[in-house]
Amino acid sequence: MTTIGPPTAVPRRPAHRALLYQTQDDYAAMVVPFLLDGLEAGQSVWVAAPVANLETLRAELGDPPGLCLVDARDWYLRPARTLWAYLAFIDGQLAEGRSAVRLTGELHWPGDDQRLAREWLVYESVLDGLLAGMPVEVLCTYNQDLVPAPALQEVRAIHQGATGPGATVELPLPGGVGTARFEPLDVVGAVAHVEGRARRAGLAEADVQRLAAAAAEVLWDASERGPGRTAISTWEDGRDFFCQVEPGTAPAVDPMAGYLAPGHSAAAGWGLWLARQRSDLLEIGARSGGLAVRLRARLSRSRRPRPGAPRPVR
Repeated sequence: MTTIGPPTAVPRRPAHRALLYQTQDDYAAMVVPFLLDGLEAGQSVWVAAPVANLETLRAELGDPPGLCLVDARDWYLRPARTLWAYLAFIDGQLAEGRSAVRLTGELHWPGDDQRLAREWLVYESVLDGLLAGMPVEVLCTYNQDLVPAPALQEVRAIHQGATGPGATVELPLPGGVGTARFEPLDVVGAVAHVEGRARRAGLAEADVQRLAAAAAEVLWDASERGPGRTAISTWEDGRDFFCQVEPGTAPAVDPMAGYLAPGHSAAAGWGLWLARQRSDLLEIGARSGGLAVRLRARLSRSRRPRPGAPRPVR
């Protein structure tokens, strides 16, 4: 069992730590005292964990008031949405008069979906800045037998004060994918283009509208940066539908952009945050030295063809 937290000269417990464990005994030995301390102090305590861990906690703690247990598979669906849900929960508990909030979470690791796994690491890396000055403690748990070793190295670095995945992710296009170019950028026409391609690919109508709304936010954000050429590529691989936007004149953007909502009085900066909320996955990276924003949406199960090579949507 390994416990990780950012170093500090002040002898206090860091607000955001990680527990790397292998056995249920290791898990219980660290998590149960963490939760009991919060409950005894009258704090609100939230746990999102795999079913086996929830059963361990129920056996140790019973069902005390102030404790909320949630299946991690129902909570850790999309990084940006989970982050916003946590913020809403914290704000609600503090507004109700709780002195502090304790959170224990173990995300449902996305298997071989490396793109989504990277975004979960980006999500982890924004928590320190988000929690600064707030009466919140977070204990992130990771089963070392389920998470790949390279990802565990990233987890260790993040919880020791690093800012998260350092290298800019490359977003190359699959071979044979067609690209539409808008010069100057016509946001309404570009969104209609994305919507038509998504519908033709077999995306469920509700998902078509969510994706179109996300693409609109990205495109409006691009239009505010300049009127230059914007390229839009769409394709699907049998499981997912993709839309990649490449603003020709846009500068590089922090991969963490859009994870935190702008202040209520801010007139700008909402586009990428809204796009993250509305898409299954949003990645910010580079292609051919320029900015690329990739949106992904799951094809509906009832209409999903068998996986195969990526093919363009025409």
